[in-house]
Amino acid sequence: MCFNYDRLLERVLEVFWDKRVFAVEMQMAEAVLISRIENKTPFRKEEIDRAVMLLNIDHEKISDYFFRIENDKRGQIEKM
Repeated sequence: MCFNYDRLLERVLEVFWDKRVFAVEMQMAEAVLISRIENKTPFRKEEIDRAVMLLNIDHEKISDYFFRIENDKRGQIEKM
């Protein structure tokens, strides 16, 4: 299952202006962050918790940023 992280990436750039700066604040290598965003490796719970805090994401909106399912066949996005 692939998740769509477009909204997360938009928020990262809105708040930090650069993925590298966000990766440093997340205490992870930029390559690890990119791996997560590209669905190569999953986000861990503690990473999601830290990102939510750093990006000031409302708890009710976490699924909009981390659990939007991407349907490759139709290009549609749905919430999990």
